[in-house]
Amino acid sequence: MSFITDTIAGSRRTRAPRVAVLGATLGTGNMGVDALGAATVQELVALDQGVEILYQSWVNEPIEIGFGGQSHRCEPLVIRRRPNLLRQNSVEQLRRVARLQKRFGPVSSQMAAFLPAWRRLRSCDLVLDISAGDSFADTYGERIFWYQSQIKLMCLDAGVPLVLLPQTIGPFNLESSRRTAADILRRALLVATREAAGVDEILQLCGPHSPPHVVESPDVAFVLEPSATPLPARAEAQVEGKVGPLIAVNVSGLLFAKGDQFDLVTDYPDLMVRLLRWALSQPQSRVLLVPHVVPTGGGAKGSPTQDTTDNSACEALLRRLEPHEVERIDILAGADDPAKAKYAMAESDFFVGARMHAFIGAVSLATPGALLAYSKKAAGTAGMAGFADTVVDLRSLAADGVIAAVDRLYVNRSSLRERLLRDVAGLKRRVRRFFQEELSPLISSTVSENERSPPKKSVL
Repeated sequence: MSFITDTIAGSRRTRAPRVAVLGATLGTGNMGVDALGAATVQELVALDQGVEILYQSWVNEPIEIGFGGQSHRCEPLVIRRRPNLLRQNSVEQLRRVARLQKRFGPVSSQMAAFLPAWRRLRSCDLVLDISAGDSFADTYGERIFWYQSQIKLMCLDAGVPLVLLPQTIGPFNLESSRRTAADILRRALLVATREAAGVDEILQLCGPHSPPHVVESPDVAFVLEPSATPLPARAEAQVEGKVGPLIAVNVSGLLFAKGDQFDLVTDYPDLMVRLLRWALSQPQSRVLLVPHVVPTGGGAKGSPTQDTTDNSACEALLRRLEPHEVERIDILAGADDPAKAKYAMAESDFFVGARMHAFIGAVSLATPGALLAYSKKAAGTAGMAGFADTVVDLRSLAADGVIAAVDRLYVNRSSLRERLLRDVAGLKRRVRRFFQEELSPLISSTVSENERSPPKKSVL
């Protein structure tokens, strides 16, 4: 019996649970973040508890979350990054109200009417925050850390129990970041890490006053079900005719445009030219470029700039190649959600790339591959899943070393595929066990507690 099950023995609920999912906003073009959100909704629905899901959004419209050829409608929870005279519900405004409530008691209906997101947040039994997988850290800058910490503190000060879903936590390089992160972790109801050393790192950060419950789980995107999508015609013919290997390559627009920010040993664009030529040197091979961060067309907040999308990097890379090389390369088009991109990678014989959720999409369907690491999350997440040997660290290997490491994995792809076929089912069971054994009873517990607690009179 889990810790959480022990705390709720005998509790009963009489209404549907209401849960908010934060940190995986759609519409940013980042299919890795979309995969985290879609997999979370998929598993919440699979719990068969009739959970009402509020999903963080930039627009106040119902949201359809797709997975495995089906979809689930979620209600929007609009929380904006910055205040605006015409648009309310910024995280800063909501945090101020939460702090007022924490100090003086429940806010009045008049004040709540000014911030519709406040009413919706307070109606939730539980908040599930996944922090875009790796954004609860200060490595992406103080602005990102401020936003991630404020949204968590907002929930805690509002009195809504907070769960940190499996994610990379840290690193926190500044002492002020470490203090803030430790405070959040100690106050969270449940903290889950997707990294092999994650539990020890969290306990070390928090010291003697550790979080009440810390667990580990593989990345939730392992369980996302694929949705069928057509491959480019020549790539489809390569697969159907078994002409030769189809090698899927993800080119990171972030590293292509800003690789100098990540202490890479080699020039990333030059490395990717060499990797493509290595892939094309394999007998009768064809290459499928798989963008995983794509243009949104709508300029959504948090979306990548044009020069950091994978599509723009793919196009720039092709311009560096000879025409006869480009003839054997296709770019996956129309895969506008992670379930479709996952299907395309499952059709490939080998994957290589730096976007971690593109790699997870491949290996979770037993496509062997190499994960090009540019931060700690790669080794930690792959290590938790048992695939540490597939990580090729761009921060420690020069170009020749990278090519050699990828080539070794490619040569041994058959044995790696056998290992994936054997082990991935267990990884998926571990993710589902997290939802079923840790999260499900916790959802029931918070609903029961809220039903027993009478509403407090507003004092503001």
